[in-house]
Amino acid sequence: MGKAGSGSVNGASVISFYKNISTSGMLTLAQQIQYTAGKGTADVFISDADGDSKPDLVAANYDENTVVVMRNGLNETIPPVLTPAISSFMPTSGSSGTTVIIKGSNFIGTTMVSFGGTPAASFTIVSDSVIYAWVGTGSSGDISITSVEGIGKMGRFEYLSSAPPLVVAPNPAIGYTILTHPLSINNSVIKLTSSMGVLVKTIRVSPGIMQTRIDLAGVAPGMYAIWWSDGNSVATKTILVQ
Repeated sequence: MGKAGSGSVNGASVISFYKNISTSGMLTLAQQIQYTAGKGTADVFISDADGDSKPDLVAANYDENTVVVMRNGLNETIPPVLTPAISSFMPTSGSSGTTVIIKGSNFIGTTMVSFGGTPAASFTIVSDSVIYAWVGTGSSGDISITSVEGIGKMGRFEYLSSAPPLVVAPNPAIGYTILTHPLSINNSVIKLTSSMGVLVKTIRVSPGIMQTRIDLAGVAPGMYAIWWSDGNSVATKTILVQ
């Protein structure tokens, strides 16, 4: 049988407990442990409130007319806190409408994605490790993912007031599509990535070209992102491959 401990209420909101660690012939109490119950705590009861055969703590708070139950979690395993964590994102800059692929963990249950503190226009949870987010009005700063478990952040995203336009046609596409992109004096690169952020195809484009054919033969049906960059500007478009 266990030993009877000691407790007290300060009449405000704090309940104090002292564990009985006495030995034969020596009364000894452990260091004080405090719990906050509410406002005007006056009555405290010990009762099995949830029917698990373990004594729980029940406190009555007269100033706010509430009752607080503190469960006895003895021998229970506390589930881990699955806070979202970001490991990478691409691209690292963009304007309103840019598609950003965010990779990490614990994304299921995400309630908000933001860029520099500004909420994304929309986002799609592809899996527990991948989110597609579309930049809204935008601002520069950390990318953050919020869920009921917490907030995960990673920097730094640069918001661009404008970005070069991309045109993808046909879209949806079967077999191929044509990407119309800015005419650049630099070498540019086009990347096709899956909804999971996996690189499917890379095309290198010489200066002075503004239309590029993208061969989709062998590409599985689904949503993809097309990225274009010449080292100075970045633009993205989504495409449905049928």
